[in-house]
Amino acid sequence: MNRFLGWIALVLALGALVVALLSLSRSSRPGDGAPTPAGDTPSGHKPAAELRAGAASPTGLSPDESRQIAAAAIAAREREMVDRLWPRLAKLRTESGLSLPEKPSKLDDLLALLLDFGSEEESDTSGRSPEVTSKVTACKNDLKQIGIYFALFESKNRYYPGSIEELKGPTLINGTTEKILVCPFDASGDACSYEYLHPVRGDDEPYDSIMAYDRHPHPDGRRCVLHFQGRVDETAEADFQKLLADQIAADRVALSEEIVKARAAAMDSALTEAQRKAAQRRLEILQTLSR
Repeated sequence: MNRFLGWIALVLALGALVVALLSLSRSSRPGDGAPTPAGDTPSGHKPAAELRAGAASPTGLSPDESRQIAAAAIAAREREMVDRLWPRLAKLRTESGLSLPEKPSKLDDLLALLLDFGSEEESDTSGRSPEVTSKVTACKNDLKQIGIYFALFESKNRYYPGSIEELKGPTLINGTTEKILVCPFDASGDACSYEYLHPVRGDDEPYDSIMAYDRHPHPDGRRCVLHFQGRVDETAEADFQKLLADQIAADRVALSEEIVKARAAAMDSALTEAQRKAAQRRLEILQTLSR
């Protein structure tokens, strides 16, 4: 899994796990989701006479035994997921300067930490009207959602898009979701209010690098900025311009080496065809950026 938006990737992984666990739990219940076998009662249970005779289920286990085994399997799977995901979450929080609590023992507690990751301290909103505060919050949420779509795009295509426009598609930004591309403060009429900086280093992009930002400053002279790891900050214009200049300079230095890597990957016969195609597309994007 790529490093971008690590907290989102982990949340999505846990979501898939929860679905799987629920399915496993349901499958252990007699009669759930299956036709009633001949000779069974409408409730899905064997007739009392047959139960008294000690008839076994097709697996040779009683319903209680099946439920106990399923519960034990779910608990073991949860412990395995906590053990596997905790080091990754701990690294993300440490590198992002967030506090590191004790390792949770339950999956729900780990999920709570994942949801907390990526939230940032709110800037001083004293003196702001409720309307302005609401718009700033909406702008931050829009950028966070755009960040999720960047992660989904990379997960599917194995490279980051060359532009925000590439995020539009049936399974990505489409229809009513396109409204997240327009900042609530933007009255320009543009279809997209945000600028995007392609992660030149791919998955090796520094966590605090700028990924996307407001094209136009807000009325108070600040901009919302999406960072590579998913954090969204509201940044003063002078600070933003310095961050942007530093990153553009660093990207220019890294471009040549990354182009060489992408070119080599595109011709590497040891890779799959899909991997080579992804490397070729990434090479095209990097070459465009170098012009």
